[in-house]
Formats: sequence, structure tokens, C-alpha cells
Amino acid sequence: MARLFNLNSTIPTELLIEVDDLLVVAAIGCILKSGTGNVEILGPYLPGVIDENGNAIMPMGNPNTVLILARRPGTATIVLFFSDLLSGTSKSSTIRINIIAGY
Repeated sequence: MARLFNLNSTIPTELLIEVDDLLVVAAIGCILKSGTGNVEILGPYLPGVIDENGNAIMPMGNPNTVLILARRPGTATIVLFFSDLLSGTSKSSTIRINIIAGY
């Protein structure tokens, strides 16, 4: 069974997940440094909601979500980018993802 993980405030430097697991990361973007084919990166995405009439409502601002899908066993190194619009600061964090076959 695939699992969904939210990485919001604390980003580990190393992570162990299984094939088909999905990481939802509160980041404005990322770069795959190694592990092409082991993970699929989706996004970045802007948040939005669907109203009662079926219309998409999108707030102003920067994208704030990146999805990382574990595709096959192996490793991947990803640099994640973060920004705080209120303070005007930005930072990056590198995460090494170790992917194993599911049970």
C-alpha cells in the first residue's frame, strides 16, 4: 500500500521510503541532483480550492507545494527551495531519499 507523507517544517537530510510512496513538500521548487528515474518530481503547485459551483479559486502568491513520487528502488538527492514572503528570505535544503521495494 502506497503511503503519503507531508514534509512541512522539518526536512530531514536523509529519508527511507518505499516505491510508490508520495512526499508532499512545502517548498517553492526543487532540483533533482541525482537519481533520475528513481523519483518523479511534480510541481511546484499553487494552492487552490473548488467552490460550490465547481470553479477553481486560486490565491495570489508563489507556488508552495512540490510532490515527489518514489518510482523504483535506489537513491535520489534533491535540493529543495523555500521562501518566506513576509520576511523576504529564502533558503535551500538537500535531502537524500533512499527508496526500497514495498512489502
